[in-house]
Amino acid sequence: MKRVIIFLYSLLISTVMLANHPTPYMQKGASLIAKGKYKEAVAQFDKVIGKWCEYGAAYDYRCYCNIQLGNIDAAVDDLVRALRTGKEREKSMEMFDRLSAMATEKVIEALLEECAVNPLRRNLHYYLGLACQMAGDMDKAAEAFAESSKEYGGYKVRARLYTPSFFRSSDPDEFGNWTRTQMRYPDIAKANEYDGSVKCSFWIDEKGNVKDIRVVEDVHYDMDSQLVGVIEKSPLWTPATADTEPVRSFHTFTMNYILN
Repeated sequence: MKRVIIFLYSLLISTVMLANHPTPYMQKGASLIAKGKYKEAVAQFDKVIGKWCEYGAAYDYRCYCNIQLGNIDAAVDDLVRALRTGKEREKSMEMFDRLSAMATEKVIEALLEECAVNPLRRNLHYYLGLACQMAGDMDKAAEAFAESSKEYGGYKVRARLYTPSFFRSSDPDEFGNWTRTQMRYPDIAKANEYDGSVKCSFWIDEKGNVKDIRVVEDVHYDMDSQLVGVIEKSPLWTPATADTEPVRSFHTFTMNYILN
C-alpha cells in the first residue's frame, strides 16, 4: 500500500511539473506542424506564450505557422517578439530571412516601432539594419547598424560593428562588371526581340559563398536562367562581419538586357 501511495504521489508531482513546463506544449505543437495542422499548433504555442511570455522558441514556431496560414501581419509580430528576447536561435534567423524576403517593408515598419519602444535592445537595431539593407536603403541600414553598437552609460547591451560583404574589392560595381563579362544575349530571346531587366536576390554566407538565388523580377526563361547560372558560378566574396565575426548578408542584382 505504501508503494502505491508513493507511486501515485510521484505521478502527481510529475504531472504538476509537466503542466508547469513549456516542453509538453512545444512538443505537441511540433507534432501538429509535422501533420500540417497549423491552427492547432498555434493553440499550443499560445499556451506557452500565455504562461512564459519570454519563451522565444514559441514565437519562432508560431511565426512559422502564421506564415503557412498566410497571416503575415501576425507572423511579423511574432518575429519581432522572438528577436526581442535577445537570444540567437537558428529558427529566428530562418524566420527573419523568410519574412524579410516576403514582406520587407512590414518587417522594417515593425522593427522601427519596436526600436522606438526598446532602444536599448541593440539586436533589434541590428536586424533593422539587415532589413533596410535588403530593401536597398543603405543609408538607413548604416544608421541602424551604427545605433546597434552604441553604449549607454558605459553599458553595452549588444555591440554590432557591421562591415558589408564585397566582391573582390570594395567597389560596388565590381560584381556587376564581372557578371557582364560572363553574359551573352540568349539566341531565342534575341530572335523574338525580348528585352528588359532581370532582378535576382541572393545571400552571401559566412564563408563567402553565394546561396539561395531567386529571380525577383523576370523577363524570359532563357534570360532569367542565364543570370541565375552566372551568379551560381560567382567566385568567393569577402563575407560581411558583425563584431569581426562573419555573418550572412543579402544582395540583389539587376541585369539589363538591351537589344542593339
